[in-house]
Amino acid sequence: VLKWFNGENRHGHSAPFPEDIPDLLCSQLGRGAKVLDPFAGSLTTASVCHSHGQSCLSIELHESYCELGLKKIAH
Repeated sequence: VLKWFNGENRHGHSAPFPEDIPDLLCSQLGRGAKVLDPFAGSLTTASVCHSHGQSCLSIELHESYCELGLKKIAH
């Protein structure tokens, strides 16, 4: 995953992963399915679920990652 550009972490999260990973799961589930993500990080799974018409219960310990994810979803 490319997150560093000229020494700057452009993603804001220390371990982001591509949307292709949760997309593989979400593409196998029906519209309206519910997904539990107990280590939500920057809410990549929640974002992908939303695009598939699914809901996601996201749990994350670090408030800064939650804020980062909410900004990402808002855009």
